[in-house]
Amino acid sequence: MVRNSKTSGMRFLNPFYILICVILLYPDLLFSQFYPAQTYSTTNGMPSNSVFSITQAENRMMWFITSKGVATYDASEWYLFPESLNLPFTEHSYIQKGTDGKIWVAGYNKSEFTLQYHENGNWVKVVVPEEWTEQRTPFSFKTIGKKVFLGLENRLFMLNESNSKWEVRKLENGSKKAEINSLVGIDGALFISTREGIYELDGDSIIRSPLNKYPLQSNNILSINKHNNAFYILGLNWIGKVDENEYKLVSNDLGIFTESGFKKYSLEIDNTGRVYYSSFSPASVLNEKTGRWIPLKVLGRQQNVLSNQIFVDAESNYWVGDNRGLFKFNLLRFQNFNSNTDLIEDEVSSIYESSNGRIILANPRGLNFYDKGEITSIDLRNRYPNFLTRILDVEETKDGRVFLALSGGGLVSMNNGTVRSYDSGILNNAVITLATFKGDLLVANYNSIYRFKDGRLSLFGEYNGIRNIIALGSDKLAILSFQGVYITDGVTTQKYISNQNSLNSTFDIEEWKNEYLVATENGLGILKAGEIVEYDAFALRGTSAYSILKDSNNNLWVGTNDGIFKFDGKEVNHFNKRNGLIGNEVNRNALIEDSN
Repeated sequence: MVRNSKTSGMRFLNPFYILICVILLYPDLLFSQFYPAQTYSTTNGMPSNSVFSITQAENRMMWFITSKGVATYDASEWYLFPESLNLPFTEHSYIQKGTDGKIWVAGYNKSEFTLQYHENGNWVKVVVPEEWTEQRTPFSFKTIGKKVFLGLENRLFMLNESNSKWEVRKLENGSKKAEINSLVGIDGALFISTREGIYELDGDSIIRSPLNKYPLQSNNILSINKHNNAFYILGLNWIGKVDENEYKLVSNDLGIFTESGFKKYSLEIDNTGRVYYSSFSPASVLNEKTGRWIPLKVLGRQQNVLSNQIFVDAESNYWVGDNRGLFKFNLLRFQNFNSNTDLIEDEVSSIYESSNGRIILANPRGLNFYDKGEITSIDLRNRYPNFLTRILDVEETKDGRVFLALSGGGLVSMNNGTVRSYDSGILNNAVITLATFKGDLLVANYNSIYRFKDGRLSLFGEYNGIRNIIALGSDKLAILSFQGVYITDGVTTQKYISNQNSLNSTFDIEEWKNEYLVATENGLGILKAGEIVEYDAFALRGTSAYSILKDSNNNLWVGTNDGIFKFDGKEVNHFNKRNGLIGNEVNRNALIEDSN
């Protein structure tokens, strides 16, 4: 099923590839963003804007160390544990979930270093190493299984929960002290990143990791992670990758020029080949394929401050804590495409799937082609200086020509990179929408529809206030207008209107369960006996619906001024900026499901 779109901002939505156009209401503010996100601060109830460490409990509760102490968030309310518990609250602090479900904290409170865990509603103190300094000092912390690890300078402190005696191991590379940068758990094993390379814990012994045999850029390793059997290694301003016994430098330009003064390093990899990292730097993202990196810019933030941690929760939400608050985004629900991912510009005015499976993304000034993960572009304004109009719609004909509806330039076609314009004087050079009906290309302005054949336009029909035209199957055409809906087979026409003006203002239509549902200014309507009536089975009263799509699993997707709704006939799911959409307004025909 292919549907056209005429708005801005495009994303893929799992589990189906639903392509979404989102109209951005504040372009000066939002077009520069790379990821939309939900932000949290004291204005949302957080006890403090300074977030030093993040974890998640088995029950999906989020836990944080803030400058006010340890706090939790259950997606609706914040709770701050009382100061009398003497929990840590400084930058020199960590919070982590153990494999047994306990929540561990390690760090400094007002008077001392403390190590505690939370279980069954109670905090339990654990003895700290006798050699530990009471001065606030950078350190590393990790729990794996029943063992607790602390890293201080070149010493690794190990505690088995079955006893209270700490064991100490020193890390050295010949005569050089191997100062610990971070402790990471990978596949149940402890990896130790140091200034002298990578070490691993083998039983109770510390060994130099086999990863050191590769030509790493430096011995100073800040952190390490593993994704799809490949090891990713973070150094000072570089990231390398070991995969199938081969090493490659992913990038030696990360914008990292200083080590973290608090031993806070983050390295996460998603399924699209993007690497997220921080090291006394703003949280940033690296495209592994291109080697390009950019700082994560979210919502209204013009600049993010130094990140304390990037954390991935059980739902693949990415949380970033810094000293200005907290932000969260989800990469797997919505994948963003904009100028940062090689589109000509941020605003996407139309999307369309061509017969060869390529996704055409129309920017106002040109076309982008998405195919097998790669984007190629044609900037029409650079190639044709007189091309100063705006692309509103795209349609492909059987002969492979791609036609463009231009707001002030009439009808043009593209074939093998060549642009051809057609005499559109009869349309006053204003084309707003296109459709293929009974093998012919239909071209519409605000009041008339014309059939395009053999290079000429002939009148198909006149309708007032046209917004959109949609082919329904092989023998019917829907005309969506300001004054209701027209359904025609090319010979006879049935008009559907309502006594509610808001239901007469229509944008899109879909056949679902043998009925025609219409996206209107007042939610969804249904066509019955010449009327548009409210669709009570999925009520969106007071919410404007602009686009509607039935997917291959017979789910209904509705784009509105409050995000996207998915309806399977029983349950409604709602997606908006909180779930990763770049804007809440999803305009007409802004959804398609691609053939893959």
